[in-house]
Amino acid sequence: MAKAIIISHQENWLAEVANQIPTGLENGKWDLEVQSAFDLFIHADIAPVSFGEKTGNPNSLHIVNCFFSGLQAWKTLNPDWNIVAGVKLHPAFFAGNIWEIICGEYAKKAEMASIFESAGISLMFVADGPCTTAARLVTMIINEAFLTLDEQVAAASDIDLAMKLGTGYPFGPFEWAKKIGLTEVVKMLLALQKFHNSDRYQPSKLLLKQAHD
Repeated sequence: MAKAIIISHQENWLAEVANQIPTGLENGKWDLEVQSAFDLFIHADIAPVSFGEKTGNPNSLHIVNCFFSGLQAWKTLNPDWNIVAGVKLHPAFFAGNIWEIICGEYAKKAEMASIFESAGISLMFVADGPCTTAARLVTMIINEAFLTLDEQVAAASDIDLAMKLGTGYPFGPFEWAKKIGLTEVVKMLLALQKFHNSDRYQPSKLLLKQAHD
């Protein structure tokens, strides 16, 4: 069974969710010692990065973070590395032991499921595209809430209360927006708009204004 580790190159957001990383999955930094000690690497950086010169285990498998970027963006930067799949990871939507995964052309779903199961992670196989299912849902709810606020239909606190009482969600849309960060919400909506070529993901004017203030 492949020995797996989740690592970061430039970002340190893993520290924010350290207590949510499944106990069967080690985490660390990308260096020569780690490259030689593991067979499967999960690269958590949200933006594609270069892995550098190929060293360590020449047969290692690599899974990259496709929350904003597709598999091809990572493969273009790292043509000599065996990138087989993409997961969708973001500190605001880190699901702990349930991950969404995009399998590459040569990845076998059963093999991927077995590897992750040994680390205590259940997989949901999804099509290529930015954001997780939860992130798409929440960001669109947030955007609709900003449209409603801009039209002066109700106050932000009332919209939050109505959503929590009506849907049972743990947060209202404005509370969720604050928790995620307005800039991140806008980035997610723009990534979805670009990928799907659809205005349904167009950020509201009020959301854009507050994100840029």
